[in-house]
Amino acid sequence: MDDSGNLKPPASREMVCYNCQGVADPADCYQAARCSKGEVCETHEDITDNGSMSFDMGCLSRQACEAIGHHLPFGRRHVVKRYELCRGCCDKRDNCNSEFCSMKKGITNMTAIDHLVVTPSHLTALLGSRVKYICKFDPQTNETMSMTWTFTDLFGNVTHIYTHDVQPPALKFYVKSVETSDSGTYTCEARLGSWSWSASGNLTVVAASLDIIQGPKTQTVQEGRRVTFSCVVSGNPTPSTTWQFVNGTTTSNIINGVTTTPTGSQMVIDAVSRGDAGIYKCLSSNILGTKESLAVLTVEDIPTIVLAPQDQQVHLQDVVGLKCEATGTPTATVHWIFSSLEQLRSLSE
Repeated sequence: MDDSGNLKPPASREMVCYNCQGVADPADCYQAARCSKGEVCETHEDITDNGSMSFDMGCLSRQACEAIGHHLPFGRRHVVKRYELCRGCCDKRDNCNSEFCSMKKGITNMTAIDHLVVTPSHLTALLGSRVKYICKFDPQTNETMSMTWTFTDLFGNVTHIYTHDVQPPALKFYVKSVETSDSGTYTCEARLGSWSWSASGNLTVVAASLDIIQGPKTQTVQEGRRVTFSCVVSGNPTPSTTWQFVNGTTTSNIINGVTTTPTGSQMVIDAVSRGDAGIYKCLSSNILGTKESLAVLTVEDIPTIVLAPQDQQVHLQDVVGLKCEATGTPTATVHWIFSSLEQLRSLSE
């Protein structure tokens, strides 16, 4: 600063620059040094012996920066073999050499990027089916990150699937035809310098099955009696069981009187009425779909004579007509029995 508190021109002031050797990312450098007059802040990227990237940061003369073609105050990247390296100088402000070449550039609050999500988080898949996992940040960020998928099987063995640098950080992973050995945990890890995030999704592979071993049985009962329908099912995953009542063209779900049993489900009607007559369905469902089995309930009511024959006095040789009508379910059958007056008198004595 000059006597008035203003920043001195770059050529006449001594800059303060971050000064670190071999850091993984310029944003990870916390040491600073005062440069000589005529020097500016500089950062350049190198390839280590093991093939990883590191950064050297410090002071460099303005003439040297200009001689190697750096454009102040920005850094730029150049290609060495298949790697893209960054070198740059700046004189805009003290410690400005952490503002370029960094994978973390533009992030003012790293802890704000804390929600890496893998979807689905839990998945049950059929043997031989295709599954897809997606790994991304929510909300999304536009930083370039190194992202890795790994798989941990049910015995704890960890397998590296693949690593990829992506921008924005979002990575998909497919299993085209799952086997039982694919059951386990798929973990996605995102790295940005010294920061890292991870999220996982669990996969369970099942050889699915679904069957109704014994469906409800057709019954005929008298009105007022108790009726029980049973349904024995099996399947993997364990199927759910529901009941429906079909009366003509109307189908309704049954809730009352339904209980779950160790082998399926049971449905009870304590006192049947004529309105309970119809078709009863047992439906068993899991990820394979739905199977059904049906039974017919017939409700009988005791025959009732609604029109009885009447006593008549006729002359000999007259034609006599007697009527008798009865109702009932099933349809009542009317039988006629003749008894003489002598037989009736003997029965009444």
